[in-house]
Amino acid sequence: NAPRLGTVIKARFVSSGIVRSGTDRVDVLVFVDQVTTNKAHPRSPVVFKNQATVSMAKVGGTWLVDGITTTRG
Repeated sequence: NAPRLGTVIKARFVSSGIVRSGTDRVDVLVFVDQVTTNKAHPRSPVVFKNQATVSMAKVGGTWLVDGITTTRG
């Protein structure tokens, strides 16, 4: 549908914060706005407010993403 409707989706970072932490693990809550335009509403985008919890693990001294859980608000 996206090519036919001319859909464009952009993610806009809003904020983040640590919700759980330990010596080698951390969960970060990230808020992102998903801004969508298409031929039906080219000048007035639809905004979906999303959040994700990013689980990170310390591996060999480097923090790596270990998982992502998303929630649409």
